[in-house]
Amino acid sequence: MKLRNIVTGICVSLLGVGEGMAASNAVQKAPIRVNIDGMPVNLEPPLLTDTNTAWILHHVGDRLVEEHRPGQLQGNLALEWKISEDKRVYEFKIKTGEKFGDGKALDAKDVVESLSRARKNGDRSRVGFYLKNIESVVQKNGDMVEIVLKKPASNFLQILSDASFTIYRPCSSVGGFCFTGEFDLAKLGPDSVEIRHRSNGQVFALQFMPFDEASSRFKAGAL
Repeated sequence: MKLRNIVTGICVSLLGVGEGMAASNAVQKAPIRVNIDGMPVNLEPPLLTDTNTAWILHHVGDRLVEEHRPGQLQGNLALEWKISEDKRVYEFKIKTGEKFGDGKALDAKDVVESLSRARKNGDRSRVGFYLKNIESVVQKNGDMVEIVLKKPASNFLQILSDASFTIYRPCSSVGGFCFTGEFDLAKLGPDSVEIRHRSNGQVFALQFMPFDEASSRFKAGAL
């Protein structure tokens, strides 16, 4: 098993502990420190280029749908959806009321604006092929969002679960963007990132450690 995978596994396991603590209302005051092998490059979802940023976005933000298990999608910010027979029109009923990090309640307009911002970054995004295939994104009947594609894409729903499609909005919070996820971005420094669990306040301090150093410490049994 590669060290990179081991470090990622540790991160996921510790966040699972945080979720369990939320359920029991237990609070651990000291931050849980986790080493990561790279700092996030750009926290604006459509401009995501690295796995560490993707991991952070998956925990501070939400997408319309999530991949619960490989190949199995479930609704997240979308309560339900329907797809046209020609695979060009996708309609989503939005779970309104979810809160952004600055306290604003999510509505369908936020989803439309987020996806519209992402489309403008199509030429610079790793998912630009899919963003540029979006013909229109509009709000319908209050809590409905309709996405129309230029060409049919049978895997578009799967693509929407990618971290690049995290719903976001510019704000004055840490990092310059607000999200609706289980964690809030609490600190963004040159060599560390802190995320705070919304329910129990537990902080996870993600400390940058160069891969070579982490590899040496791992081989020496110090990691």
